[in-house]
Amino acid sequence: MRWTVGVSGPPKTLDDLRREMEAAGLHPGDLLTDGQIHRCPSDGDKGSKKAGWYVVYVDDMTCAAYGCWRSGLRETWCSGGAMGIAERHTFDQRVAKAHEARELERQQKREDAAAMAAARLNQAENATDDHPYLTAKKVTAYGLAEHRGSLLIPMRDADGKLWSLQFITPKGDKWFLPGGRVAGCMHWIGRPEGLCYLVEGYATGATVWAATGRPVCVAFDAGNLPKVAAALEGRGLSLVVAGDADVAGRTAVERTGLRGAFPAIEGQDWNDVGHEQGLEAVKAGLEAGSPAQRWRLITPEDAISQPAPPKWLVRGLLEQAVVADIFGASGSLKSFLGLSVGLAVSSGEPWFGRDVDQGAVAYLAGEGHRGVRRRVKAWSVKNGPIGRFFTASGALSVMDNEQFALLIEGLDAVHKAHELRLVIVDTLARWSAGAEENSAKDMGMFAARLDAIKDRYGCAVVVVHHTGHAHGERARGSSAWYGALDASMRVERPDGNKTAANVHCEKAKDAEPFESFSFSCSVVDTGWVDDEGAPSTSLVVDSVGDVGVAPKPKGAALGKLQKAALAMLAELLRRAQKMQEARGGVGAPPGVDLQTWRREVSASRQAWAAMLEALCGRELVRVDNGLARLTETGWIVAGDMPE
Repeated sequence: MRWTVGVSGPPKTLDDLRREMEAAGLHPGDLLTDGQIHRCPSDGDKGSKKAGWYVVYVDDMTCAAYGCWRSGLRETWCSGGAMGIAERHTFDQRVAKAHEARELERQQKREDAAAMAAARLNQAENATDDHPYLTAKKVTAYGLAEHRGSLLIPMRDADGKLWSLQFITPKGDKWFLPGGRVAGCMHWIGRPEGLCYLVEGYATGATVWAATGRPVCVAFDAGNLPKVAAALEGRGLSLVVAGDADVAGRTAVERTGLRGAFPAIEGQDWNDVGHEQGLEAVKAGLEAGSPAQRWRLITPEDAISQPAPPKWLVRGLLEQAVVADIFGASGSLKSFLGLSVGLAVSSGEPWFGRDVDQGAVAYLAGEGHRGVRRRVKAWSVKNGPIGRFFTASGALSVMDNEQFALLIEGLDAVHKAHELRLVIVDTLARWSAGAEENSAKDMGMFAARLDAIKDRYGCAVVVVHHTGHAHGERARGSSAWYGALDASMRVERPDGNKTAANVHCEKAKDAEPFESFSFSCSVVDTGWVDDEGAPSTSLVVDSVGDVGVAPKPKGAALGKLQKAALAMLAELLRRAQKMQEARGGVGAPPGVDLQTWRREVSASRQAWAAMLEALCGRELVRVDNGLARLTETGWIVAGDMPE
């Protein structure tokens, strides 16, 4: 307990105490000074709950203690002057006795409520399945009573003692018996044995029971889940939480320390899933999300038998139903690699000799959507039809509940019409807006959302990601991201080669790591023209080989002036882009004035002319109406390809 005594200055008043309590998030109103513990509202209270408390004693000086049962806050206060050791000891004893008296009073109220609950049950009749709440939720009555139109759900402790009741009106309003115990109380559907599901509300529990046939324990609300889990510890049960897909539900499951299974759509519970998709979907979702159901001890015979071979999406490179990433530095061609793999899967064409499992692909680009269309078109010009290849119209944040639900809605539509085999998220940063990449908690939640996508559709999810600034050989951000992955590929460009890259296997959880390889890209004319009438081109992955074998760009290496000029043009274009966005403009800027570019490069007229001719001749720079801009290949060579 922290004391606020011994402070010089004028004596404090009850108004000072009230202000200090309000600063701590408590709202006592008019303070009572009778030496009894009183409840008061606190920040974070829900409904009529009051988690705050205080006790005030008035003697030679006014002393008080206050706190919050929910947050654990506990402070003491004195009106003035320094309190001696003996006085402090006496005050501490008074506060302790007040808490004891409060607890005795509370326990008596619980016993009275338990007696009232038993009397109400004796007066009530067994509930029938046609109760309006049950019919609305499409569930059956299991161990429920009905009295004066409301459902009565018995609330018992782990030993079966009745403590209170939950009432549910025909409209679905819920309340507990006043003064009754809630903490650690539960209602069982089925006999508790073996694998059991722990849920928040009755409707969810009845749905899970109907779908699985396994015993279900109803904890009544998210806050009570950890307390019920603790009460059932050591009773020989294998508990899995069938949680609600919201922040409160996930937080509660984390506090239980148990395995949890959640609906894929944020904001839903398993009763919602049953309504929309049927009981088979509930059962499948729980089994997919509950590792406890798949856990077993492997027999000696099984331990030495040949395991099932991996199921490949792209043979030897990417397995089915995994979460993986492709990471590399800016301009490393990692997006081109991901796009090439995705188009091979959607078209059914082998990826450079590796067979694919054909199916629909959703490519979720976070930026440069016109550029993505150009890249897809260039691939189709070189390789043929693209198959069922779907692209996003813009970026969403999977960290946002509403936006994640919108994403699931779109993926559901694709999966229903065409079996979804692969989802490519490009990039992690753009699709995790609002998350802190260095936060293990945020990256864990991001990974959990991708796992939900994987489990919902049985598809692979590949995330395009960047390397860290200080460590080019690992992905940026928290190590929790790497730990959550099933597979990881690192892409790096060899020195002096701007259209080729090496790929290394950094992680393969269940399959043999692939041997490092290289790939190269070539420029393909899409057949389109830009707004100036110039041909529109893009890079396409066109060959794969051993590391270091991929061909280098045609022509001699860039000279020092050419490199400097290219880098400066890239910088000027980035500045122009920022200025345009600041003015509310969209799209890429038309280009940089040639004279502006030349002033920044500081080259002689002859050197400038030779440099410009060389860059344009190698299709790295395009000049129209006195404005210069980089081609897609030019961005790559400049080392800053927008991905």
